[in-house]
Amino acid sequence: MGRGSSGAKTGNSVTRLIGTDNKPIDLPAPLTYGNDDQQLTGSARSSVEEFEKKRASNKIEYMRFVDPNGRIIEEDKGSAHHVRGSVYAAKHSYAMTHNHPRTNGMLGGTFSQADINNFSNQPMIVNRAAAPEGTYSISKTQAFDGNGLKTYFQKARTSAWNNYEQEFKDATAKYTAVSEAYGRKEASYATLNKAYESMQTEKRQPLINF
Repeated sequence: MGRGSSGAKTGNSVTRLIGTDNKPIDLPAPLTYGNDDQQLTGSARSSVEEFEKKRASNKIEYMRFVDPNGRIIEEDKGSAHHVRGSVYAAKHSYAMTHNHPRTNGMLGGTFSQADINNFSNQPMIVNRAAAPEGTYSISKTQAFDGNGLKTYFQKARTSAWNNYEQEFKDATAKYTAVSEAYGRKEASYATLNKAYESMQTEKRQPLINF
């Protein structure tokens, strides 16, 4: 799984960038850009990239299915957090792409569990999610293991969520302690504000990860 660039060069690790909506994005962790998907070529790539350029900064989700020759099989319009395509399109497409809108000014983010499940269960070769920070892409090789991918992704998601909950709990406890110290005039306002910002950053993490 890789990311196509959005104002970043392949191989670069960045902590701040300008999104496709021309707004700055501050990243809580470095975002590393890899090579764009080598399985997507010719007219299929042109059709997919034309869609992504148009939709990456939209506030609601859209989806496009294309065949190996880049012909559009289906396009769908969804809501701010969801878009659904037909079974026919999923079964007859070579590549599917859709956009992930920003939420509360944060990243559009990578694939959801539903994205991974649909990709694993259907014969499509390429699945992409275009977001303001870049395009996430995943493709199948001859040794592709759909059940293995779904299991791995679910475990990774659960682990990330558990880590988030602990980090948010720790940040909240630290803010509470600093707030009490500030009330006793034992901590500065700058220290209090820093603890608050750390807590708020942790609170927003789920909007970034999944």
